[in-house]
Amino acid sequence: RLAGPAAPPEAAREAAPESPVAEPGLLSAAMLARAVAAMDAPAVSVALDAALAAHGVLWTWERLVLPVFAAISRRQWETGAGIDIEHLFSNRLQAALVRFSAHAPAPVHPRPVLLAAAEEEQHTLAIQALAAALAGLAVETRVLGARTPYSALADAMRRVGPAAVFVWSQTPATGEPAPLGGLPGLRPACRVIAGGPGWGEGMPTEVVRVTTFRDAISAVMTTLR
Repeated sequence: RLAGPAAPPEAAREAAPESPVAEPGLLSAAMLARAVAAMDAPAVSVALDAALAAHGVLWTWERLVLPVFAAISRRQWETGAGIDIEHLFSNRLQAALVRFSAHAPAPVHPRPVLLAAAEEEQHTLAIQALAAALAGLAVETRVLGARTPYSALADAMRRVGPAAVFVWSQTPATGEPAPLGGLPGLRPACRVIAGGPGWGEGMPTEVVRVTTFRDAISAVMTTLR
């Protein structure tokens, strides 16, 4: 999946691949989860920086971030505790993604990609990670952040002329798909991509729905070819 926290144990297990054995110089997901549980922020930052530098955002997301969030989710569902460590891990991950993006290659595609959370969606970690992954692929992005009104997203589309727009919904309360069909048509064409588990039924036919981080990257890159 694109995001890990706030899922029941069954969904958390399905969301994350098995934890890999640690490579030399890198922490395994289990080791990183223990550092997170101990609230060892420096160790978490060092581990995330090392993984991003060695393997990039996609590998780090699939092999470390999702398993750690799955462990946090299990702890929350089993004990009712763990919001503090979830917030610490999210904070350290966001900071690591910013550091990674600062060293990204110069963009080579003439049209940027817009990334936004749905109108009342407050979770933005997935779009921040997607922005960093695209930066590593020399794709320029504009991140509009949490709770982006669809009217503001439409205005940004007209101003920027993006190649693609990615809209994130993590919770069903924010995932009404109908407004996506009302976003403006552009020339050259712009692909609208909906990501996250929050989207309901009735997705407009012209909108591409993705459910994994890997598929989100692929949908954007296909548009840019």
